[in-house]
Order: sequence, then structure tokens, then C-alpha cells
Amino acid sequence: MTVVVQTRIRAVLIRTALVSLWLFSLGFQALHAAPLKLEDQEMPYLIIDQNLQSVLADFSESFDVPIDINDDVKGQVQRLSGDFTPEGFLHHLALTHGFSWYYDGQVIHITPVEDDQTVILQMNDISFDDFLLTLEELGIADERFPVSEAGEQGLARASGPPRYIELLSEAFHAILQPTPAAPKPTGTLTIIQGNDRQSVPQTRN
Repeated sequence: MTVVVQTRIRAVLIRTALVSLWLFSLGFQALHAAPLKLEDQEMPYLIIDQNLQSVLADFSESFDVPIDINDDVKGQVQRLSGDFTPEGFLHHLALTHGFSWYYDGQVIHITPVEDDQTVILQMNDISFDDFLLTLEELGIADERFPVSEAGEQGLARASGPPRYIELLSEAFHAILQPTPAAPKPTGTLTIIQGNDRQSVPQTRN
């Protein structure tokens, strides 16, 4: 049976992972993101001449996942047909309509690809592997937006949608929070968006 999308995407629902608050081991309270968990079975879709934001809103309603769509994400889905998993459906729309999407454990954030940011971290005393583990444990990590290490220079770099960079930066801040009888790691956070660059020294008190 083909799923015809006109005003609603009809699909079998599987609830997304519940968002939870996790107390960071250093005493920092942060949002614990979770992977977007929808069924991985492909389903046939047919969309004919629908507004992109309406299609995304219908996806949100059909799969019971809150969605935040940036006003600059615009377009018309003239015709889309084929078999997709729910995430594959999002990937396809993102590629064909120039937007990025990121699930923070609570909401799918849809932003124009040109709003993607790059963050450069001066790790200094912070272990790169420990930082990656922290991102995994918090559910912030996304294989589409890897964090890379720059050799022995003590730098790490990641690019992705604003919400992803925001959570990654919060995790970096959290690692720098003071703990009793522990050394004080230092680092520098640099965020790049287009031609704008901002560097902020990060130190533990």
C-alpha cells in the first residue's frame, strides 16, 4: 500500500525516546539528549505538490515527535515517491531542500544548512577520548557530525546545526566545572559561523 501525503503523513507510530535530565558527574545539570528512535522499516511515500514546512509538520504529528522549523526553511515538495525509513525520509528532504536536522532528545530542530556552525576546542588538559565518551553518554554525539582531533596540537573540531553545537559546547563547559581536589583543566572554545568567529577562553575557577 502506498502512503499518499496530502494533508497528513500516514504511518505506523513508534514513540521516540523520552527526554531525561541527567546530573553531570561534575555537578553540572544538562539536557540528556537521546537518539531519534523511529522504526527502521521502509515504507512507501507519495507526496504531490506540498509545502515543505507542512510536510515536516505532518511528519512531526504522524510520528509524535515535536519539531522546531526555522522560518528560513522554505520550499515546495513537487513530487516525492519511494520507500524510506522515517530517518531516511528526513535525510532525503534535507538533501533536496538544503536544511540540516538534529534531534536533541526532545525536539527535532530544522535549520537552513547555511546556519551550520563550526566549533574549535582548545582541549589543553582535557582528554579527547574522555570528551567523546561524555558526548556519547549524554546522547549528544551524532555520527553525521563527527568531532575530529588535530594531531598533537590539542585541538578538536566539529561542525553541524546550531543546536548540536550548542549542546556540544555545554558539555565542554561542564567538563571545566570545578570539582574538589581535582586539577583545573583549561581550554578555548571558538565558534565559527560564516565569516564570524568568536573565541572564548574556558578556565576552571
